[in-house]
Amino acid sequence: MKRLVFCFALAGSLSALAADLRLSLQAYTFRDRSFVETVETAARLGYTNIEAYPGQRLGGGMEGSTDYHMKPETFAQLKEYLAKAPVKVVSYGVTGAGGDDEWRKLLTFCRDLGIEIVQIEVGPDHNRLVHIASLAKEYGVRVGLHNHRQESGRPEKVLEALGDCDPIVGSSADIGHWHNSGVDPVEGVKALKGRFHCIHAIDSSAKQGGKDVALGSGVMDVKGVLDLLKENEKGVVYVTVEDEWQHADLEEAVAASARWFKAWERGELTPCGRIGVSSIDSLWKDVDGKNPLLWDVSIVGGENIEEKVSQMRKIGLEEGSLKSDEKGMNDREDVASAFAGEDAKFCRPWKEKAYVSCRTTFLVAANYYTVASANDDPGRDPVSWVLYGSKDGGPWVELDRRENQKFPLRKQLRGYEIKNPQMSRDYKIEFLKNNGGKLIQFSRIAFYE
Repeated sequence: MKRLVFCFALAGSLSALAADLRLSLQAYTFRDRSFVETVETAARLGYTNIEAYPGQRLGGGMEGSTDYHMKPETFAQLKEYLAKAPVKVVSYGVTGAGGDDEWRKLLTFCRDLGIEIVQIEVGPDHNRLVHIASLAKEYGVRVGLHNHRQESGRPEKVLEALGDCDPIVGSSADIGHWHNSGVDPVEGVKALKGRFHCIHAIDSSAKQGGKDVALGSGVMDVKGVLDLLKENEKGVVYVTVEDEWQHADLEEAVAASARWFKAWERGELTPCGRIGVSSIDSLWKDVDGKNPLLWDVSIVGGENIEEKVSQMRKIGLEEGSLKSDEKGMNDREDVASAFAGEDAKFCRPWKEKAYVSCRTTFLVAANYYTVASANDDPGRDPVSWVLYGSKDGGPWVELDRRENQKFPLRKQLRGYEIKNPQMSRDYKIEFLKNNGGKLIQFSRIAFYE
């Protein structure tokens, strides 16, 4: 029995060493709105913490912006508002201050609003950081070093600048900027082990130069980053979502990041960091007016579709049967590429409608098919289409119709159950709408039974 008690005690003490990772949202994500509107948006999308930045219009009847030099009466209004707000301002930045007087103003502002962390840009040398640390300790406000893509923001440079500086100054790394400057975020977290106050977190659609996408839906190992932070850090570490790409589905992407983080907290992610389909209903039960099935950005980015079709029989196509009403932009983007792998695409001018067709090697009632977005320009994505079947060159029969489809990711594979399967030898997809571009492009059309 004593052994058993000891084991439980040891397990509890080890658990206590793990960092407390908390989700937050950088207000700059919704810089097209006032601060008050951003707070309300953050709460509606599933966030309880927010990072304010200098210069956002306050709104809500308050004059001025979130700059820490605001008038005393404005500060009093802001403090009163935040005391009742649905989210808490836990950090502020990225900002900076010159001499000690400015630093004291900044730290006083943060302390009096209950802000835990002020973020400054990497750059100050070690001696300056030691002095900043001494000021920060007076006010009980942590200081985080934030990077963009500059050389001084690389993990080894940040570690060198921090040196033996008091831990009240630490890293607030932007893992998206690390990724796009060639730094593996997982390796960066390893290099700065024990020095994190928070991170700016986003996923990316490509290995370099990609667009911001919801956590867990791109190519970055965000799960690996959070797992390491949980294991290596102590105390509260904020995971601050910042999507810098202003796009039509921004709210959906930001909400998807919140749901992905919740799935990570619950241990519901797949080994490669995706949300399993079985978790969707529970993660989206608090979303009013939204159909969880439309939130493809958080589901898999193609992963579950791959798994699903791997358990089906792919229907073979007759050689030379692939057709379209328009040639592709070049030989590499011709109609054959519409039915090829993920590195291929069929791209052609958009003229209000477009179609591709094929003939199967035998008469068959396909009950499932796939379509994928291409590698670039979401404006060229297909949005609405009709799938037809024909027994042998006879009348076309409508098998399936889809409207307002979304491909939040590049090279995202989507799959569809055919609503009206019929024995057919010929199949045709007629595209009725694209996403607003002058071209239409897609790939990986395939049929299954």
